[in-house]
Parts: sequence; structure tokens; C-alpha cells
Amino acid sequence: MSQAAASIPLFSQAIIHLNSYLEEPILAEDEDVIKFWISYIKCDALREIALKYLSVPTTSKPSKRVHSIAKNTITDDVLD
Repeated sequence: MSQAAASIPLFSQAIIHLNSYLEEPILAEDEDVIKFWISYIKCDALREIALKYLSVPTTSKPSKRVHSIAKNTITDDVLD
């Protein structure tokens, strides 16, 4: 970090980085978002946050399990 950047308050640095990201062109629907964030060098912290949350695998397993458990718990007798 440069001396000039070190003198800017952390909150202000975060706003600067966020605004810099918001000025980026919007990705096309067929572009790989993960590749974009891996190559994003303007702000390491923002890149790490994006990769952390974008890399969560999508699955319907947990929700199916919850519905299955609920189906076994809530019966017609309970609803009457």
C-alpha cells in the first residue's frame, strides 16, 4: 500500500474501491463471473468477498431434505 493510500481512512478507501467497481462495464450474460473476479486486481478485499460468496455451490439437496422432514412432521392430523 502506498503512503498516500495509507493516509486515507479505511472507510473512504472502501468507498473508492466500491465506486471503481461500479464503474466497470456490465458483464454479458455468457461471461464467466468467477473468471472476472479472479482477474480483478483493483481491490483485493472486494475480489476475496466476491469469490467467497460466488463460489458457494448451488444445490437443492438441503431444501429437499427440509421439505422431506417437514412432510414427515406435519401431517393431516396435526392440521385438523
